[in-house]
Amino acid sequence: MASHASEFTDDAVFTNLFEKYGEIDVYFDITDADAPLWKFFFNPKSLPVQELEGGYDDPLFKLCYKVEINSRTSEIVHVEEFPFQEPGHGLEYDLKWY
Repeated sequence: MASHASEFTDDAVFTNLFEKYGEIDVYFDITDADAPLWKFFFNPKSLPVQELEGGYDDPLFKLCYKVEINSRTSEIVHVEEFPFQEPGHGLEYDLKWY
């Protein structure tokens, strides 16, 4: 399965990927007041399956993405790709959603 995580560093590809999702969870994290973060969570359940090239077999439908951006510098500081599971499989997995 090909990774799409590198696509978040290419603005044009990021925009194309971003537009595929019907809903994106966005959080503003001020845990570190000197480096507040915008956190974007891409949940495959918000993808319109009928519009994906491979439908349910499209790799995007099986993956979650989390992108963290420094709100002061606009720098992408963290990108994570991980397999989709329903929340409730353990705290470590559930915290990836936030």
